[in-house]
Amino acid sequence: MKILLSIDIDGTLETGDPPGPVTLDMVRRARDMGCIIGSASDRSITSQKIMWEKIGIEPDFVSNKHVLADIKQKFEADYYLHMGDRELDRQFALEAGFDFIWMDEAATEPWLIKLGMGKDGESITDSGETKKNDGPMKILLSFDIDGTLETGDPPGPVTLDMVRRARDMGCIIGSASDRAITSQNLMWEKSNIEVEFVCNKHLLTDIKQKFEADYYLHLGDRELDRQYALEAEFDFMWQDEAATEPWIAMLTGESSGSDLSAGIAPGSGASRLVLQSPFDSADCKIADNDSNWCASHHRPTWECQSYEAKLRASQGADDGLA
Repeated sequence: MKILLSIDIDGTLETGDPPGPVTLDMVRRARDMGCIIGSASDRSITSQKIMWEKIGIEPDFVSNKHVLADIKQKFEADYYLHMGDRELDRQFALEAGFDFIWMDEAATEPWLIKLGMGKDGESITDSGETKKNDGPMKILLSFDIDGTLETGDPPGPVTLDMVRRARDMGCIIGSASDRAITSQNLMWEKSNIEVEFVCNKHLLTDIKQKFEADYYLHLGDRELDRQYALEAEFDFMWQDEAATEPWIAMLTGESSGSDLSAGIAPGSGASRLVLQSPFDSADCKIADNDSNWCASHHRPTWECQSYEAKLRASQGADDGLA
């Protein structure tokens, strides 16, 4: 699998200002394993090139983050991933058809799983033992309900057909929600889907101990979901990204990056498209119980206003390719 890694600098790379958790050794390891690597930052192109030159790493590209779509057109890969520390990074990544992960998640080097490798370059199990890649990857998918699944309140973009498809492909599936266990069981029963587990999201650690898998992923719509996932050593994905079914590519290795970015499940006949609308603070909806919380974007209202200002400023920045 050919993977393209686009790395934000400030707040993401250890050479950033402020320094981030992604180390230069991680970048070198990805490059040595055949990944296409480069940076997409708010910094000027000249500044990015000087940074790479000083640390002795030759990237395949440097770019401003608002022109990530140009990077995708220039380089052919099976999977495109941008990592960063701000909502602006995530917005630009999704608009360009990239997957996105936050900097602390990136520091776990999840691309190694896609490559089927450990940090030493060998194929490994979760216990650290070397093994041969002689069987399909076992993936555990933990679904939040409200705001994530179509049966939630509010409904989310992840459909029951997506859940069934994951189950039919061999994924371990279940829910981790704020809802009572009885309520979760009743929802699955009404949906006629037999799941391997239901739990409250703060107990994801127990799920990881109970089930053996190569990859653990929790899908949700709130920062609390992300926090519990990372504490339990799960990877985390936001609900709109999850609706592109990226686990299909991990299981088959046959999907192209364009399939994933369009939200089309390969070979499934699915036609659902998940489109990321341009951010507009006019879409903000004040929560009924908190005048400082945006119910539309799931963050404080001041963050929405700040983000829109940064978005407009970045769209006027110079761009360029290496």
